[in-house]
Amino acid sequence: MECQNYCPENKPFVNNIVQSVIFSAEETALILEETPFTELPQVTIEKIMELGVEDDYNLIPRNLRVMISELNYHNKNGGTT
Repeated sequence: MECQNYCPENKPFVNNIVQSVIFSAEETALILEETPFTELPQVTIEKIMELGVEDDYNLIPRNLRVMISELNYHNKNGGTT
């Protein structure tokens, strides 16, 4: 959101940019299957920790399913809502 660029609360994080982290299809499937964080392959755990979302890992499968559903909807309907 554009307002986040100007919010004084976000000032300490402006330069906090993380390089892209790419998850394989197998890693994505494990996350969607709600595999417990500690049972994921070490490389997947490291990727999640690099993104700094390990504390919210339990929310990722739900949010990822919503994102995939939205992408499928938009692709099926020519990018319109």
